[in-house]
Amino acid sequence: VDVVQQLVTDAASDSGAFNLPVALAYDDTRDQRRTDQQVMSLIVRRLPLLRVSFNPAVADAFVGQPVQLNVDVVNIGRKLVNANVVEVSSPQMDIQNGSLYVGALDAGASTPIQAQGIPSVTGPAEVVVTVNYIDELNQPQRAVTTLIVAVQDAPPVPPSGEFPPGGESGNPLQDDRPLVLR
Repeated sequence: VDVVQQLVTDAASDSGAFNLPVALAYDDTRDQRRTDQQVMSLIVRRLPLLRVSFNPAVADAFVGQPVQLNVDVVNIGRKLVNANVVEVSSPQMDIQNGSLYVGALDAGASTPIQAQGIPSVTGPAEVVVTVNYIDELNQPQRAVTTLIVAVQDAPPVPPSGEFPPGGESGNPLQDDRPLVLR
């Protein structure tokens, strides 16, 4: 006979291994009442509460052009998070400066990662932020968040010999009109 029982811990519980006494009472094959005492080990893991976002939001991203990916990781939990390395990666972008050693991240504290990406395809690009940390049971863990960046086709390049509006230098103030100061 298999018995499955879900257990719920208090949200304020600390991580750790706890002894849980279990009393079993059953009738054997001769209809005699039997009791048994067992001790189970209950492992409680407190997951970090992290908010991962772009700060500021990524406005425009174009294929083949670098885009700044300023990522903020904020510990919104009540306990310190022993973060090792935060990694920024993407299957649709070439990422540079996408790894940062963080160390202890106190409750309410944040850390910025200033990565840069070069999109290779149009459409939504996944930016995967992985926070590697050591949990309260001294085990390596990962918290993974996926952010989305909208990537557009690169703007067209003017044909050779044509200048942008405003003359050769691209300065819209450079024209034949006299400059009048008042």
